[in-house]
Amino acid sequence: MASDNPKVLSAAFGAYHLRLLRGWAFCDAKSKATLIRDIVVARIEANQPLLAEKLEFYAKKYNLSVEEFLDRIEQADREGVSVPRLHQQLAAEAGVEVETEDSD
Repeated sequence: MASDNPKVLSAAFGAYHLRLLRGWAFCDAKSKATLIRDIVVARIEANQPLLAEKLEFYAKKYNLSVEEFLDRIEQADREGVSVPRLHQQLAAEAGVEVETEDSD
């Protein structure tokens, strides 16, 4: 895991959800960014078993350890490589087919 605390720079919300996010943040006396961070952290913690299973599946598919796989994801994120493009790169390196998705 990286030793710094990187920031996610943007997220798009529809007007309805943004309005409720602002209200929730106000009611909890938090900034929107702090509330979003708290929500994401809680979701990651709640879904750790499923996340571990998914990471293991894809690491194995691409002939990597989970740590190597996470390192590649982190590197791609720093370099601005999209998720579909990274899947393509990893699949090519591993000599496997990649499923296609419509969005990044």
